[in-house]
Amino acid sequence: MLWDDPFEELKKMQEKIRRMFDLYNEEFGGLINNREVKELKEFRSPKVDIKERGNNLLVSIDVPGVEKKDIDLKITDRYIEIKAEKEEKIETEDKEKGQYSYKASSRKFYRKIPLPEEVNEEEATATYKNGVLNVIAPKKKKESEKKERKIKIE
Repeated sequence: MLWDDPFEELKKMQEKIRRMFDLYNEEFGGLINNREVKELKEFRSPKVDIKERGNNLLVSIDVPGVEKKDIDLKITDRYIEIKAEKEEKIETEDKEKGQYSYKASSRKFYRKIPLPEEVNEEEATATYKNGVLNVIAPKKKKESEKKERKIKIE
């Protein structure tokens, strides 16, 4: 059988959808002021991949062209927030040839990522290599998990 209890699966799915809308409203519903909204429009939204690995969530975030020190990463039990900025300016001058060049580039990323399940933010870890930030966060254990126990009949 595909599901043990289809109604329980439906309840779980409804809860995940409700949490995503709550986070969406939290993210865009006035928690940041107008100046911050204008500032964030300059940022690109990085590509994100979320996978379940046993009791952990693995969140991979593509932030190419920045260094580890340029990344600001925050996590709660419900979302991950990433902001990364890197600006480069290169000036060269050749007085003998009378040449001057100036190159500037900017890389800015921002995203608030709702998580599909609550995680233990205290135990989360992150690594950055080759433009990919990997966050591993253990899922919170459900306090209301049903446990089975044998009862002796007297």
